[in-house]
Amino acid sequence: MALITQIIAETLISQETLGLYDWSSGGVELKGNFTLFFGSDISSNNIHFNITNDPDNNIIIDGQDYKVNITATGYIGLVASASNNTIVKRVGVKAAADVNLAANQGWVGSERFQGTIEYCYSEGVIGNQTLYGCGGIVG
Repeated sequence: MALITQIIAETLISQETLGLYDWSSGGVELKGNFTLFFGSDISSNNIHFNITNDPDNNIIIDGQDYKVNITATGYIGLVASASNNTIVKRVGVKAAADVNLAANQGWVGSERFQGTIEYCYSEGVIGNQTLYGCGGIVG
């Protein structure tokens, strides 16, 4: 069975369903008008969602107060959005002790995130002496 690379309708993501998606090539694309829900805490080294600047995109990512535990260093953020119609809400991103961000990234929103982030938090190293431009929530 091929791994899923694009989500186009309301979906529930959980630790149990994480293996259905192809996270290896820069993340999973979200496209359309729907809400993506988290159904549990998630541990991953590369979970990442991409939202393009398509006028038909109206994406809500609702973490439902769950958190994402990141286990790999050089993380590029949970969501990269080029659409002002993106809302990310009620999710936390927590990094393992030895994990940090890639340059110019944030734990919730990647570099140049567009949209709205509500009721989110991050816990993790923002940068070190060689990584500049990183942010806690948004890069």
